[in-house]
Amino acid sequence: MDAHRLAAAGFVVALLATAGCLGSLGGGSDLRVTEIDGDWTESGTLEIEVTVRNAGAAEGTGTVVVWVEVDGDDAYTDRRDVTLPPGGTETFSVVFEPPSDVVGSGFDANARME
Repeated sequence: MDAHRLAAAGFVVALLATAGCLGSLGGGSDLRVTEIDGDWTESGTLEIEVTVRNAGAAEGTGTVVVWVEVDGDDAYTDRRDVTLPPGGTETFSVVFEPPSDVVGSGFDANARME
């Protein structure tokens, strides 16, 4: 490939990449996990509350991944699909049922958008 063709191809790729990026400015969705909280329930389950917000200007759909690791036990994962309007917020609960011998143990919880 000669230098002119290489330069032209690079220009076209850069132009297409820029157009794709600029096309989503201000018009896309922006789903974010804004809060996560949880604790053991009286019935021995681990309940995690997750709040997701769409900070974008368009409706958005995404998958929230909630991950919990209980001290002395395995890790648990749950996935939830969420669709929110612009500026919308949703809070939902995820309930995990670890073995009874770890109920009340310490735990680490995290949530992220996928």
